[in-house]
Amino acid sequence: MSEERYGSPDPNDLVAGRMTPQEVDPARSSRARTKGRDQSFTQEQSGDTDEGQVQKVMEKADAGRERAAEGMHTAAEQVREKAEQLPGGERTGQMAQMAADKMDTAAGYMREHDVNEMMTDFQQIVRDHPRESLIAAAAVGFLVGRAMRS
Repeated sequence: MSEERYGSPDPNDLVAGRMTPQEVDPARSSRARTKGRDQSFTQEQSGDTDEGQVQKVMEKADAGRERAAEGMHTAAEQVREKAEQLPGGERTGQMAQMAADKMDTAAGYMREHDVNEMMTDFQQIVRDHPRESLIAAAAVGFLVGRAMRS
């Protein structure tokens, strides 16, 4: 509307809904279309679409999940073997056996569930127990910080 009266578009016409962004600045619309085509062409050539990248990450996570489950099972077996040799008596040995059982349970869970299922379960736990989740995150952060400093 303003374009007919004044010879150039009025930005207020865009805000008021009387014109589309393409009518206000046709060159901007053309640049956006060209940029979008260039990006999708580059992604198609390199195979790096968002979905492709997510799929690659998920495949790597699944491979790592299996290795982690096997490592956890091996660690549980080692704890069981050494449980009776730990100082502190029978109570310490029982606690070590319980820890090994929990590690085996976690390893089995990791083998039976894919990364998406584990993330969904993790999110549900955080929603159900936000305070405990924050405390656990702080504790893990503290331990990782201490380990990095050593």
